[in-house]
Amino acid sequence: MEGQVVAAEVAERMRVEEVKEALGHKAKAKEEATTALRDLRKECEDQIVHEHEAGFMHVVRQATYLYRVPFDFTFKVTKDFYKGTYMDFTKIPEDVEPDDVAPARSSSGEDPGTTC
Repeated sequence: MEGQVVAAEVAERMRVEEVKEALGHKAKAKEEATTALRDLRKECEDQIVHEHEAGFMHVVRQATYLYRVPFDFTFKVTKDFYKGTYMDFTKIPEDVEPDDVAPARSSSGEDPGTTC
């Protein structure tokens, strides 16, 4: 009888060790998956930022070529055009609509930069 109890205890300890080992593998797999997801997210964010910057520079090159914008023109996020003048947002009236702020693209009725 005592031998059966010892055998049952040994079997129980073996099952506990198996469960602990399985939980250890599961925790390690979760950590690896979390690290892989973090790396993928960072890679995707970097790629998105790169594509936005490349697209922005593409537009800047087109504007420089098509509209003869000086290449040394510096873009400032805190400025915009209002009635044809490049000025700080703080000096532009708050109640104006975007159509009111955009400078005229051409003096004629037809815009030569966009027609074929």
